[in-house]
Amino acid sequence: MALAVLVAMASALALLFLNTMRAEQSFTLSTLRSDVSTLNEREQALDSEISAVSAPEELTLKAESYGMVKPASITYVSRDTGKKLGVAHPSQAGTALSVNTLPSTPASKAAGEVIASGTVGLHITDPVAQAQARAKEKAAAEAAKRAEAAKKAGAAKKAEAAKKTSK
Repeated sequence: MALAVLVAMASALALLFLNTMRAEQSFTLSTLRSDVSTLNEREQALDSEISAVSAPEELTLKAESYGMVKPASITYVSRDTGKKLGVAHPSQAGTALSVNTLPSTPASKAAGEVIASGTVGLHITDPVAQAQARAKEKAAAEAAKRAEAAKKAGAAKKAEAAKKTSK
C-alpha cells in the first residue's frame, strides 16, 4: 500500500512538472510568433521605403538637387566588349533631367573608364536586348553565308556548263 501511494505521488509530481513545462513552452512559442509578426511588418515597411526612395521620380529629384542635368547625348557601353558606342557631349545647365529605369547591373571596367573620363550620359546596355541583337546578327550572317554559297554553286554550275558546251 505504501508503494501504491508512492507511485501515485510520483505520477502526480511528473504530471505537474510536464504541465508546467508545456505552459512555459507555449508562452515562449507565442512570444516568438509575436516577434516574427513584428519583424515581418518591419520588413514590409522597409521594402516600401526602399521602393519609394529608389523610384525613378525620386532619383530624378535627388539628382537635380546635386546639380545633375540631362545629357545632350548618350554614350553606350557594351558590357561584353567594353567598347564605347556613340559620343557623349556636355549638357547645358538648366536642362531638365530624366531617369529611365534600367535593370540592376554590376559596374563594368568600361563604365568606370567612362565615368573617370568625365563624359556624361552613361548607359549600360540591357543584357536581354544584347542577346536578341546578337541572335539577329548571327541569323543575318548565316543567311549571308547561305546566299554566298548558293551564288558560288550557281557560278560553278555555269562554268561547268560552259566547259561542256566548249568541248
